Amino acid sequence: MVSEYEPRLTEPLKASYIIREGQPVKLSCRFDDNPRGEIQWLKDGIAIDFDALGISRDFTVVREIDYTALLIKEAFPEDAGSYTVLIRNSLGEARSFTQLTVEEFFCRTP
Repeated sequence: MVSEYEPRLTEPLKASYIIREGQPVKLSCRFDDNPRGEIQWLKDGIAIDFDALGISRDFTVVREIDYTALLIKEAFPEDAGSYTVLIRNSLGEARSFTQLTVEEFFCRTP
C-alpha cells in the first residue's frame, strides 16, 4: 500500500537570481507529492497567464515527476519581481519563493 501525503519541497527555489537583460534564466525546484498534484507559477503574487502574457512571451514550464522549472528564454527588466511556485494536491500544498533581478544592459554609443 502506497501512502499519500501533501507536497513537500526537497530542493526549493534559490533565494534570488540576478541576471543581465537578454539572458536566459531557469527558476527550478524539486519536490515530492503523492498523489500527483498541479503546479502553478506566480509573479508578484498573481498567477502567470501563459495565454496572455504581458511579460516575456518566451516563458515555458517544465514538469517532471519530482522537478519543475520556469524557463525564461530572454529576460527583460519587466520580468523582474517575486516568483512563487505552488505545488498542490488533494492533501495540501507547498510553496517556494524567489526574487528575480534583471540588470538593464546599457548600450553606449561613441
